[in-house]
Amino acid sequence: MIFLKYTIKRTYIDESGEKQRLNNPTRLRFVFQDLGGVFMKFGQILAMRFDILPMNYAISLLNLLDNAPKVSDEKMFRIFFDETGKDIREVFSNFTDISMATASFAQVYKGTYKGEAVIIKIQKPSVKKYIKSDLLLLSFLTSIIDWIGVLKAVSMQEVVLQLKDWLREELDYTIETCNNQTIYDHVKKHKLEDVIVPKVYHEFSTRKVLVQEFLNGFQVNKTINSLIKNPEKTKRILKENNIDPLEVANLFIRDIMRQYFIDGFFHADPHPANLMIFPGNKVGYMDFGIIGKLENDNHGMLKYIRASANLEFHLAAKGIVEFIESRVKKELGETLNKKSFKRAFDIILSFVTEQLTEDFKPITNDWHFHTGNRELNLKNRSSAVTFLKVVKAVEKYHMKFPPDVIAFIRALLIIDMVCLKLSDDFSMIDAVNSFFEDHSLDKVKAMSEEHMEEVERLHEIIYASKSTEYIKDKEYNSKERFIDIAYALAEKYPDLYNKMKGIRI
Repeated sequence: MIFLKYTIKRTYIDESGEKQRLNNPTRLRFVFQDLGGVFMKFGQILAMRFDILPMNYAISLLNLLDNAPKVSDEKMFRIFFDETGKDIREVFSNFTDISMATASFAQVYKGTYKGEAVIIKIQKPSVKKYIKSDLLLLSFLTSIIDWIGVLKAVSMQEVVLQLKDWLREELDYTIETCNNQTIYDHVKKHKLEDVIVPKVYHEFSTRKVLVQEFLNGFQVNKTINSLIKNPEKTKRILKENNIDPLEVANLFIRDIMRQYFIDGFFHADPHPANLMIFPGNKVGYMDFGIIGKLENDNHGMLKYIRASANLEFHLAAKGIVEFIESRVKKELGETLNKKSFKRAFDIILSFVTEQLTEDFKPITNDWHFHTGNRELNLKNRSSAVTFLKVVKAVEKYHMKFPPDVIAFIRALLIIDMVCLKLSDDFSMIDAVNSFFEDHSLDKVKAMSEEHMEEVERLHEIIYASKSTEYIKDKEYNSKERFIDIAYALAEKYPDLYNKMKGIRI
């Protein structure tokens, strides 16, 4: 019925109340939103898979919002009792019997605990049962897509496996508690006075219950809606609270960059409903179910962003290649000790650097023209097209960004759209440059190394069960994959072929 509904429908009302023509990318977004739950999360993952969806579809899915039906409050209170052994009304004073927010998998309530305002997040009943049935249907549909071979080399079953990992973490609130605490600790470690993360109450932490400090500020999604419907009144209220929308927009960009490039641990789902603004130009975060974790040395990516913001095309290409090089070296291991292999490796990376330098020129010039250009509409000012083109440019040379980079790009693009809606004067390039005003490349490198032990500990947890044979197999597979890439590129580009002629790998 949902598919039929959006096949027939021709128009929709946007967030500003205007009637818009319904195009196919927006149709797909609405279908995922109406299906909700697992399908909405699947859509969020597809938004990160630029190798599967056309660019306009990926951009549309970045705007997925969680619209879910409410469950009886009494049922939710029984879950709290089953999890904690306590009556929710007796534990919290000033308790609201009606949920203040509803999502696909949870409902949120407000109360007071030991004199402090808190929110109580409770997982909906039978969520895992519904997820299991939805995953079975999704697996069936994606297996048909794989069998038909519509996407050729790309496996949709691989996307479903990624979704399962995502759901496993999001449905265990002890993991979200840990995520929340980690980001909270990072803010305290850096003594950030303009970033607010809620305190967690570990005594109530279970797989289905999470209790956090209530953040008393302006929720970004409500602020954006107010700016659209009552711009003058909303701007006056913000000014009375010493809030400059442009300053908080720039701060959001600076802080997500700080989280990824310095801490190596970042909020990967910064939708406007998960973001807060506070008096005095402070920002905050909620909902830590989806977190990104650094997988490789990302200093080359930071060099790329800085160089692109300054129209330094060759340095931008070198940054990307440096990032890829550090990752590939790690995967290849001892294979690079072979002289001929190392020579081929260096020739290919040098060639790709020169190619990307030329590829980046039109992409980066377009970025500088579009972002911050008030004469253009909101969609055209977004940096989404730029970053998706960069991903596509890198893929031309059979190279891919790892999941943590894609998750960071997605987070950056979501926040970019949020910031554009907060302030007409927002420019991603200006915001990025404001990060580098306070953080030189060397300073970021030094600060990130302070977190290295923590990041490595996370990797040890992930790979604790991996044997020596697994690592050797990984090196072997990486070697074979690199050889395949080398021959494919040499066949496609005559200049590279001539440089590699006579080298045996």
